[in-house]
Amino acid sequence: MPKLILIAGLPGAGKSTLANQLTAQGDRGVFLSLESVREPILHGILEGFTAELNRQLVDQRHAASTQTIQYLAEGRDVVVEDVCLPPGFLAQFEREFRTALSLMVFLNPDEEVLRSRLEARGEAYDVNFLRTLPDMYLKTQRARWEGWQVLDTSEHSPDDTFAEVALKLGWS
Repeated sequence: MPKLILIAGLPGAGKSTLANQLTAQGDRGVFLSLESVREPILHGILEGFTAELNRQLVDQRHAASTQTIQYLAEGRDVVVEDVCLPPGFLAQFEREFRTALSLMVFLNPDEEVLRSRLEARGEAYDVNFLRTLPDMYLKTQRARWEGWQVLDTSEHSPDDTFAEVALKLGWS
């Protein structure tokens, strides 16, 4: 049976790295990233969750949902990466794919690790975004992650994180 793996976390948590490692296993993995709509916020083009951004997020998640159905029907493993805000961000996936879900992972390094990873990327992140990081981090810590595997990856290398998730999936 194909696996459906959902990965969430704040920017800099290691979602893309983990998703790439998971889909590199075998030849059946597909990586669906839902982060691209968020880029205008990170780079200061849009401020906050505007109505337009919300519409784009809903459209993108609907398209990813359709793709996920197709890939699972083909017997392919699917790794979906998304951010952790706004609340209920993956509700559609949780409703539609509860029976197919193999693992839901929330990568949760501490705030300083997130900040240092973002700054180390060398990308021109908007200063306002970095200023909002403490508030976003606090919101994620207060959120209820029922059904999710919450991993503190503050001191994990990407390979350590992959090994922990692979173990949870029953991969050797």
